[in-house]
Amino acid sequence: MNLVVEVDRHDVSRTEPALDGRAAWVTAAAARVDEPDRHDETLDGLCRHSPSLVPVPVLLPPTGVPGALDRAQRIAGGRYRLVRLCPTTHRYLLADWVLSPLPELLEREGAAVLIDFAPEPVSWHETVALARAFPSLPLVVLGVEVGADRSVPSALDAAPNIVCAIAALATVEDLARLCELFGASRFVCEAGERAKPMAAIAESELLPAEAREAALWANADALARGAYADMFLS
Repeated sequence: MNLVVEVDRHDVSRTEPALDGRAAWVTAAAARVDEPDRHDETLDGLCRHSPSLVPVPVLLPPTGVPGALDRAQRIAGGRYRLVRLCPTTHRYLLADWVLSPLPELLEREGAAVLIDFAPEPVSWHETVALARAFPSLPLVVLGVEVGADRSVPSALDAAPNIVCAIAALATVEDLARLCELFGASRFVCEAGERAKPMAAIAESELLPAEAREAALWANADALARGAYADMFLS
């Protein structure tokens, strides 16, 4: 299980062979910048008959556009256990007073949230505040540079429901130290163009086999099944 691949109807045929039998979380690429509901049907169609593509719809704040809350309720009450927020490209503050009642809804339904600040750096201040407000809601932060971003240890210590999606890894020693301090359950690996950390982790003997397995696929699988909160946050 990898994350996160962005596809459209034209490149899905190239995406699945590249996964080499592994599963991937998938977002419709245009949903990160466009009104995401326009791409729900495309995303669902791409993933419906695929054994390897796990759909991740993008949500907007409930007051951001008409019908956003109804759409979020349909998504959270259906088969989706992962959703994605893009506060930078969709231009909103990642705060409970902006997002509510989305976090309450997702927490209740056992879903997890991918937080995508790209192209800006990760805003740990906003992320930690949201994580503390909803401690049973897993927040998977995309674009984390483990070893280079010195806020990462403090963020992991501040809120146990923050999961780092590793986009860059200075050294495997950095990851091993953080796994020892906070547990291997706090990490997943990004796929696509930023897959170099996956190879380094898979080949390293500095991490126990269980920790490698957790970071490479087991944590992502638990999140995709909606089981992560029960396993690690209860």
